[in-house]
Amino acid sequence: MKSFELRLLPVVALAVLFAACGLPEDPAAPAEEEVFSETTDALTSCKVTNYVPTVSNGRVRSRSRIWCPTTKSKLWVKTYLTRNNVGVAETSNTCEHNFECFATSSASNVSGSQRWCSHGNGQINDGTLLGASAACETASW
Repeated sequence: MKSFELRLLPVVALAVLFAACGLPEDPAAPAEEEVFSETTDALTSCKVTNYVPTVSNGRVRSRSRIWCPTTKSKLWVKTYLTRNNVGVAETSNTCEHNFECFATSSASNVSGSQRWCSHGNGQINDGTLLGASAACETASW
């Protein structure tokens, strides 16, 4: 074998390994099956992501995330949960010297068919507001 072929063997071996096992994923990134809504600010490239509400142990949870491509001195994110277009829970969170921040709120589930939505917005550094977005469930719990 020629020397350049020997140098390619480790690269090829890694490519085969990653193809078989998959590349590591960002743990905060939404899973493929997760439904979400996202708004991106054109000036900062920061995103506000709202995940479709989930239900577990009799509680409905909403989750919002603000993410920026670079670290910011201060991030603020707010999430609020609505049931049939009426606010039932809200939470905000401030994260300093970070590139992402999460907020989660929850409320008791009620019997019958309800329309649950997760709403959220964000703010960075000097008060730059990021657009709001919303994600609503479509399943029948």
